[in-house]
Amino acid sequence: MNLRPSIDLEPLKQSAVMKFLSSGSGRICQYEVPGGGECRDQNCEDVHLSRLSTVEPSGRFYAPVCRPPFTGPIDEDTAQFLCSSIPVGPRYGVKAFRDALDVARLRHPTMSFDARVQEALSSLGLR
Repeated sequence: MNLRPSIDLEPLKQSAVMKFLSSGSGRICQYEVPGGGECRDQNCEDVHLSRLSTVEPSGRFYAPVCRPPFTGPIDEDTAQFLCSSIPVGPRYGVKAFRDALDVARLRHPTMSFDARVQEALSSLGLR
């Protein structure tokens, strides 16, 4: 049995971005819509679509590269995603994935989201 699944985290990240955009948490910068313009104001408080795709979740929140900072995939969402995406996931359960993500964040607080997921999977013997 192959316990080394290949996990594509892009759907999870896209879901977090869509959840943020639909929450009404901020106004999209007028210089970026329509047509993909670029805001050059370092102090702009609006949401910048061009920056959303480059931000990785770190811990429970996306890094505050865009204003306002937005919540990325939280551990609960990530754990549920992993549990349903990995064939042996249901055998472990959401709590095991969530706990492994917590431990990985505590051990390596500056680790990227993707690396933290890989660390969590390794700790469960799935990498």
